[in-house]
Amino acid sequence: MNYPQNPFLQLTIPRVAGALERLKGSIWTEEQPLELSFAAGTGEPISYEQAITQRFDPVTLPFHWGDLFDQSWFKIELPAISAKKPLYLHWEEQGESTLHLKGLPFYGFDVAHKFCPLPAGKKQTAYLEGMCLQSAIWHPNATGLAKDGSVVSKVALYSRHELAWEVYHDLNVLFDICQEEGKAVNGGEYPSTSGSGFHPPISEVPVLYRRLLRILDDAVNALDRDGLQGMRKVLKAGYKSLAGQHERISCVLTGHAHIDLVWLWPERSSEYKAVHTFSSMNRLMDHYPEFIFGYSQPASYDAVERNAPQLMKEVKKRIGQGKWEPVGATEVESDTLMACGEALARSFIYGQRGYERLQGKPSEVLWIPDVFGYCGSLPQIMKQTGVAYFFTTKLTWSNINNFPYSSFVWRGIDGSEVVVHVTQGNGYNQEVKISEVQKGAEAYRQSDVHDEFLAPTGYGDGGGGVTEEMCERARRIQSIAGMPETKWGRIDTFFEKLNQQREMLPVWQGELYLEYHRGVLTTHGDLKEAFRKSERALQVWEAARVVLGQGEIDEQPWKRVVFAQFHDYIPGSSIWEVYEEGIPELQAIARDAMQTAATELSDGDSPAWFNPLPQPKRVSLPQGKGVAILPPLSGVAVKELTPIPSIEGLKSSATQLANDAVKMRFDNKGRIRKLEISGESIPVKTRLNDLVLYPDHAHMFEAWDIDRQTLSLGKSESSLATAVVEERAVNFTRSLGEKSSVTIRYELDETLPVVHISYDIDWQEENVLLKAAFVTDYAGTLTRYGAPFGSVLRSQIPGRMRDEAMFESAASRWVVLSDDAAATGLAVMTEAKYGFSCRDGALGVSLLRSAKVTGEDRNHRKLFEVDNRKGGKRAICSDIGKHHIKIAVSLSEVGQARVMQPAALAESLFTPALAYQGEAKESGFLGLDGGESLQAVWAKPAKDGKGWILRLNETMGQRGKTKIELAEGYVATPTDLMEGEGGKAITTLPFKPYDLLSVRIQKS
Repeated sequence: MNYPQNPFLQLTIPRVAGALERLKGSIWTEEQPLELSFAAGTGEPISYEQAITQRFDPVTLPFHWGDLFDQSWFKIELPAISAKKPLYLHWEEQGESTLHLKGLPFYGFDVAHKFCPLPAGKKQTAYLEGMCLQSAIWHPNATGLAKDGSVVSKVALYSRHELAWEVYHDLNVLFDICQEEGKAVNGGEYPSTSGSGFHPPISEVPVLYRRLLRILDDAVNALDRDGLQGMRKVLKAGYKSLAGQHERISCVLTGHAHIDLVWLWPERSSEYKAVHTFSSMNRLMDHYPEFIFGYSQPASYDAVERNAPQLMKEVKKRIGQGKWEPVGATEVESDTLMACGEALARSFIYGQRGYERLQGKPSEVLWIPDVFGYCGSLPQIMKQTGVAYFFTTKLTWSNINNFPYSSFVWRGIDGSEVVVHVTQGNGYNQEVKISEVQKGAEAYRQSDVHDEFLAPTGYGDGGGGVTEEMCERARRIQSIAGMPETKWGRIDTFFEKLNQQREMLPVWQGELYLEYHRGVLTTHGDLKEAFRKSERALQVWEAARVVLGQGEIDEQPWKRVVFAQFHDYIPGSSIWEVYEEGIPELQAIARDAMQTAATELSDGDSPAWFNPLPQPKRVSLPQGKGVAILPPLSGVAVKELTPIPSIEGLKSSATQLANDAVKMRFDNKGRIRKLEISGESIPVKTRLNDLVLYPDHAHMFEAWDIDRQTLSLGKSESSLATAVVEERAVNFTRSLGEKSSVTIRYELDETLPVVHISYDIDWQEENVLLKAAFVTDYAGTLTRYGAPFGSVLRSQIPGRMRDEAMFESAASRWVVLSDDAAATGLAVMTEAKYGFSCRDGALGVSLLRSAKVTGEDRNHRKLFEVDNRKGGKRAICSDIGKHHIKIAVSLSEVGQARVMQPAALAESLFTPALAYQGEAKESGFLGLDGGESLQAVWAKPAKDGKGWILRLNETMGQRGKTKIELAEGYVATPTDLMEGEGGKAITTLPFKPYDLLSVRIQKS
């Protein structure tokens, strides 16, 4: 006797959930456990060739191994495998391991990749390189390591029941669709998968939901009655009944594995991750020919080339097949706010060289899904390096104003335009879930004019990438009516189609400000100082090569400085190990570059000074004989230098410091209460250079974020100062906070109307932000912030939410605060400080920030609560210790001389002349005449050896023209960042606001 058909459709969901568990349990069958051997080694990376010569000792499971970030090798013996009975290696471990077969990195095991299909053939010895670190950190099974290392718990051969595998995925996709439909009719909650409790009857619901429930119920009936074959038949019929018209929009899946080159691991671990991930993606293409994978960062490809050349040959084959897409334009996924303009451009230049090596052409797409802000000069740099398109996701992390577009034309500060696509609703770790595909379609804000959206698919941050399960889901979603057409596709093809609708896309002009992660502009101040010194040292070395008529410097130090631009490196959001390695490296690059430049310049015995800047540079003469001016890009013997007049009228005491150009008065705390520069009184509201301490407890990402309420809780340091007076300077020493101290030094420039301010700080405060506040009555609507190539205007008046959200902003080492007319204003220049705040005439320069270091913070602490971390106990907070910080202030005036422009001072005041022994040196460049806001910013040898390249940039939003003054016998021709041919010789150079210009200078 049988009852009629089950009338309780509302109980279908828990029934199907149970069936899925049954099916999952029937997919894999253990065929043979394998014995495991381990070579302990030192934990340092070694090559495959070295590894196979190591001593391997048998171990028993579960096996605990390694200190955090160690890399060691395992060995297993694989039996002969018949093509008639495919077998899989199952490797269960907390960390990650990469299988090598016959020397080829074959597959990467991690929490998302646990079964590797093995090739048929004779028995062989297999080796696995393990890393004591957990990858795919967002995966639900990523639980971290044991306190004493990574645990290997299972190593065995398995067979896969292909019908169970197929039926499981057939059922699972329909179940996911049903759940999404149920959520829509269940008040935004997914229907319960538990059979207990009240389940409301299925009454007034969409037809699709009722039909899906019936198909699923019938499928489980078939499974119970007829087994897997019966279920498969019902499901196939179900898919056929659901086929039909797709949503009129397509979801373009691109295989993705965002690998942070540093973050919760040091650089060597990311090199391992590249091999690990590349091997899995290569293997996936054997089994899913429709699968397409895109990856950026030539730095990773270079690492794979060094460490696994055999795998790199496989990758290049995939590139040739069009299945593997090198995409991205930059050498690494760079931060775009803190590198100087030239260093940021080098990430593009070296990156495009890398893409040309990989695929024979540069990348047309800039790919930076995860970055903490987008400078307004990016479109201009992109256009000059062959990049027309840009993809990102981070812009949608803004937490105050919702970014209005998904696809748009981004017009940079100079007017250059590129096409941008931003994911809305989803990130870059997508899994081909029904909810993701539907959300991507619904959130695509330009779907009225463009019928595709991009879905970066695969586990990222720690790499890992796409899984077999994702590929199976992608195959099935394609056949469901009402769903977006879902298919694997190439990123470049996506953008080419999007570009066809360019005229229909909205336009966004100016910077793309991220309303989040504002603290990274200040975190780890010693890192940012070392980074800036390395940039400056390479500038000096390249300038030396220019005057010597020699070729480009070795690209390796440049690549290392560019590597430090990675978006979790220079922002200070990585763990201690990254900076314990990185800061000494950057310091060594700076030291070696300066020493090499001096050595290359030295060709005699006469003491000389070299000016590496393409602008005049002042130097102090020996024995206090005054100050002389070095011409641009020149070396001059000290004996040939003539002092220029010093500014007279010098007065100094504990209450004032003055000369005929600058007059300052101090209070008893060492703050400026009155300031006059070049006869103009700065409208001081309360005090200038008031040190303010803010309790700094970000709500979540402590190394990344400064929360808005932090800036409402500041307290001015109230301690009295002890003054030490010198002829040209006054030093104020005072306590700071609860445990810290500071000596502030004010010094007058001998020949310029500039105040030099330095801070020697012994910083011992935890979770405190320190700012130097310059509180004025300047009431201008906008404040000008220096940018990498150019500047950007941001509001400093309260009220509008988009302006209020910019409570902490980036500046490329200079800011100008003024009234609306901008006739005069206060300019503040820094040596290596990038975070600023400005409201109601009060400019705050962020000096130090002792946030909890990543790995010590509450978000990531669990990953590092282990007993096997090398290096011992470290400081919990960043910036603890001694710091020497330099800034300067001056008067900003419309039309002021080029050397007094804030962008020029930000270079000349903090770039020292280089001492050498030898003859005079010259470059042929004498300077610029006219167009004072156009700055000559960099000089480098031409890559083809034909002369040298002068980089120029308009910095104040003005247009005009300048005359390039050259020595007799030299000519200038226009070029660009990629140093293409520029046509006829020029003597006059017109420019528009924020233009980035390049000129080739060579002998005629």
